[in-house]
Amino acid sequence: MKINIQITRTENAEYLKKSINEVIQVEFEDYIAAVVASEIGDAHIEACKAQAVAARSFAMSRGVLRGLTISDSSNNAQCYRAIRQNKDKYPNCFKAVELTKGQVLLYNENVINSIYTASNGGHEVSAHERWGGTDYPFLPSQDDPWDAAVGHELYGTGVGMSQHGAMYAAKHGIDYKTILNFYYPKTYIANEYGQTKGKKVVEIARACMEFPYVFGAVGEECTPKLRGRRVNAAYPTIKSKCQVLNKTKSSCEGCKYQG
Repeated sequence: MKINIQITRTENAEYLKKSINEVIQVEFEDYIAAVVASEIGDAHIEACKAQAVAARSFAMSRGVLRGLTISDSSNNAQCYRAIRQNKDKYPNCFKAVELTKGQVLLYNENVINSIYTASNGGHEVSAHERWGGTDYPFLPSQDDPWDAAVGHELYGTGVGMSQHGAMYAAKHGIDYKTILNFYYPKTYIANEYGQTKGKKVVEIARACMEFPYVFGAVGEECTPKLRGRRVNAAYPTIKSKCQVLNKTKSSCEGCKYQG
């Protein structure tokens, strides 16, 4: 599974030997690891896990798994520095991505736009307060004791997870799920990129492909004998459609209603 990234950073263009605005493809989870390394460096593993889930959710909310392109710039999306896609220099980042692979934040069954900020100065600002428009319940206005304990001024939008707050919490024994639950309330972590239900439907459908067609609300297999019983005014087209009943063939083989 790959992600399309538009190169806007001179550093990336030079490192990858690409042109500005050129679009490259990178394995999605490798991209997330590089984003974690670019955003918070090789921080505490729990902070890296929180950042990984937030970054993965943010990217998915931008439609990257549907083929849309995301910028490498934190001004337009989130920071991607290709040079930091290095497992030896940023082991916690890659380990965190591996441990949370496929995990995303959902609200009402949808992957959220998990905005995050460097520091909120001790008070998380809601998206509505910052930009107006929709007031998202998972991007609230609330005091942030973790960020306050760090003692930084507001640095960034102040919306969503504070990276400094997350790193402080992780160093003081708070796990990544608790960190995410605090910064993105009313959400929950889902596996398999939040597509579990859809995958199950597909698996069930595929499992049923070798079974005979059944009449809706009846649950009986499509056989010439059964179809013969249903040739009446209520089903005027059955005889013409059944190749055995209309005598075009002697078996159900090849019938589009079979299987």
